[in-house]
Amino acid sequence: ADASHEDSKSQWRPENHSMMPRGGFYPKYKNKRYHFNRDSYEDLDADASHEDFGPRSFNRLERVGGKHSSRRQFNNNINVDAVRNTIGGNLAGSPQSCQTYGLAVGESWLRVTVILGAQIPLDFLKENLGAAFGIPIRAFNLFTRNNNLTFFLKVRTKQIQTYRKATSTVMDPNSGKPIVCDLSLVREPEMPPLPAGSQTLPDQWIEALRQCFTERFQTTTRVLDLSSLHTDPTLLSKGLYIPLNRTSVFSTFVSILQENSAQLSALNLSNNRLSHLQSFADIATKVGPVAFSVERIDLSGNFFHHPNSLQPLQFIPGLTSLDVSETPLGGRLQSTAQAKTLQARILHFMPALKTLNGAPVRSSVEFAVERERPSAHFGNRVPLPNSIQGYFPNDEVKLPLLSFLKEYFARYDSSPRGTNLISYYTAASILTCSLNGTSHGSNRGIMETIDACSGSGEPQKKVVLMTGHLDDSYFKNNRNILRCRDEGRRRELVSVGTVSICSALERFPVTEHLLESFSVDVIFHSTSQMLFNVTG
Repeated sequence: ADASHEDSKSQWRPENHSMMPRGGFYPKYKNKRYHFNRDSYEDLDADASHEDFGPRSFNRLERVGGKHSSRRQFNNNINVDAVRNTIGGNLAGSPQSCQTYGLAVGESWLRVTVILGAQIPLDFLKENLGAAFGIPIRAFNLFTRNNNLTFFLKVRTKQIQTYRKATSTVMDPNSGKPIVCDLSLVREPEMPPLPAGSQTLPDQWIEALRQCFTERFQTTTRVLDLSSLHTDPTLLSKGLYIPLNRTSVFSTFVSILQENSAQLSALNLSNNRLSHLQSFADIATKVGPVAFSVERIDLSGNFFHHPNSLQPLQFIPGLTSLDVSETPLGGRLQSTAQAKTLQARILHFMPALKTLNGAPVRSSVEFAVERERPSAHFGNRVPLPNSIQGYFPNDEVKLPLLSFLKEYFARYDSSPRGTNLISYYTAASILTCSLNGTSHGSNRGIMETIDACSGSGEPQKKVVLMTGHLDDSYFKNNRNILRCRDEGRRRELVSVGTVSICSALERFPVTEHLLESFSVDVIFHSTSQMLFNVTG
């Protein structure tokens, strides 16, 4: 008994019981409250090649697989390099991201904002900041805002703290006091502030873009290569970092094409981080038909996710080839389940397209039987008959049926509806409404052109608003057995007899049926009965 009593007491010691927090809740355990195991953590700066990091034990409950152990499991998928770069402030990260933003490995973009720096000569700032930083200063995208001077530098990420301390040694030549300078790491240089509601770049930038486009245009082949425009040496040598994915830059590019009436055989816009092409649609809306044309466009290496992003390309005349490889959309086009749907969507915008991602585009629909035929038999195809507006076996059925429908719906659309329709039903008549849920809604319709007759009987075209959507009053009487599952309710929604049917029809809202839109198909007929379907 004594031994079992001792064992029961030992089970509640804080160092043995898994549910007790380290240190417990009592003063006698306060010295253990901040005691941590050394093997609970991994040294991120250790050599990644070592596999033996020792056990990673947080508490006994986790080691034995308690019910909460899944919440505390150590994440073995931590990217050590990513954590180290984040702690060090390296926004550039991997070599791939360095290439994306025009940086070398280990470099970052540094934004330098000199308070009241608009009054300080730029050459003075370059010389003195360069001496303080110990590097030559090449400023990019310099602009002033609220009397402050802002520009951007390429710097080594590890030296950022040293640069911050060094700015205090630079004196303002006007006041003789240390300059107030803010240094911040950014992903890429900012664009100069534009007037409100304007997308026009400064004249200096536009002229630099014109010169860049001229140098990148190949006269003999009529090819304009603007791939990775933000890394262009000509622009960078002028202190300009101009990414093409900015709306103001892309709009300026389209405007230059329009001004020069460029007739290009190929346009390379790859690796510019583009996500939309709205400027092509904007120029077409603004000036009408565009004056330039492009036969082939390379959009590989950009950020297009959906075919709708490519819709503005429909305004470019002459486009026959498109490349969207190495994009999210290009990856979806390689999927067998999505390729046909996505390709059909793209062809809907650009029906003249012949090649997509280097492969020919199938512009016509073929059945499997037709694809297996030899090509010599393609010319012997039997054309499908023209569609007809309804089906009637003969005139003996057609004439009385059309007369019946014309009179019935004329009374249905007039008031009072119930009284007008009494003569059409008997005690044996039954009426039910079974509606499709997709027809539920209001204020939705399309404009459609139909054949109609004028007052003099001459055929003419008539534009009308067509809608098949019904309001809630119809769906309250919906006896669709997939939706109405109550047996009692199903019986209530069956109208039997003249009075019941006319009362149910009287509760529906006022309608106006367009007889010219009706399509009537006779399914069965005899001397005593007729079965037909009406849509419209």
